[in-house]
Order: sequence, then C-alpha cells, then structure tokens
Amino acid sequence: MGSISVLIAVKNEASRTLLNDCLAEWGYGVTSVMDGEAAQALLQTASFDICILDWEMPGISGFEICKRLHSIPSGTSPFVVLVASQAQLEEVLKDTESLNEAGANNYIAEPFDLRHLRHRIAGLAQIVLLRQDVRAESVKNIDWTGGPAIF
Repeated sequence: MGSISVLIAVKNEASRTLLNDCLAEWGYGVTSVMDGEAAQALLQTASFDICILDWEMPGISGFEICKRLHSIPSGTSPFVVLVASQAQLEEVLKDTESLNEAGANNYIAEPFDLRHLRHRIAGLAQIVLLRQDVRAESVKNIDWTGGPAIF
C-alpha cells in the first residue's frame, strides 16, 4: 500500500501519533501535521490520496479544507475522512448533508476503534487503487506518436 499517500491533520498529539503509527504499520505513506494551515500549505504543493482531517482545528478547520478540496475536479481530489470527538459527533451527524456537500467521504470518532478505522481506510484505498488503474489504462491507450490511436 506504499503507493497510497495519506495526509493526517489532527490537533490532538496522541491521536495524530496513533493514526500516523497505525497507518504506517498498515503500509500507507503518511505525512502528519498538527493544524489546518500546515495541511492547507501541503495540499497546495503535494498531492495525497486520502486526507484525515480534524473536524475542528486551530486556524482552518478540517471541514473548511474539505470544502476547498471539493472544488478540485473529482478523480484528482483526495478522499476525505473527518475526525470528530465524541462531543462533536452529534454536531457532525446532524450536519451530514453539509458533510456530503463539502465533499467528505466519511468520518471517524475519537477515541478510535482501530479495526473500524482500518476498514474505512482500506475501503478508500481500494477506490484509490482502482482510480490509479483506470488512469494507467487511459495512458496506455494514448497514441504518443501523434498518429491515429490503435487500440
């Protein structure tokens, strides 16, 4: 799974470390930051397949970053999982329609159930891999010589 890149932007250090360590152990390429501004800066210079963003962070919230990412053409935008504390979960669930409109693909609650987390991330990773395969097949069918393409 090393070809799947994950950005983690979670304000709680213990949660961020747990996510980082687990995802790295599971074979993902992981980059971790502690706030929304650092995440936003990275997203402007690098691409990630999956972003795990804290619902509320200092500066730019994960929800706001998610809305910004949603403006990227689908097929290139990362999948987004929002992290919410148990206290925030009710607010997140009340606002499910807004989550969908913002482009969030899923959410997880702290404290994490690691089996649940692993399944959610693995499901998104499968879609990422399928997306990569489709792109690779599309590139194979391009006639790079400039003549008519023969399939």
